[in-house]
Amino acid sequence: SWPNVAALGSSTPGHDTTLTLNIEYDAPMGHLSLFSTLTTFGTPLDITLDELMIELFDPADDATDSLLRG
Repeated sequence: SWPNVAALGSSTPGHDTTLTLNIEYDAPMGHLSLFSTLTTFGTPLDITLDELMIELFDPADDATDSLLRG
């Protein structure tokens, strides 16, 4: 429902238009291409979970996947 959000997502046909943070990193093991997603839990009234956030980094291509699993 936010204006222009779909335009910021993936333009590849058949893929979701979710927002990601793409990261390119030249590590000692080689070039890594990752994307990051954020997940939050709880409701504004739940103090225990109110500020809990998990960030995950996933490989964006097969070469990065192979490097990270190797």
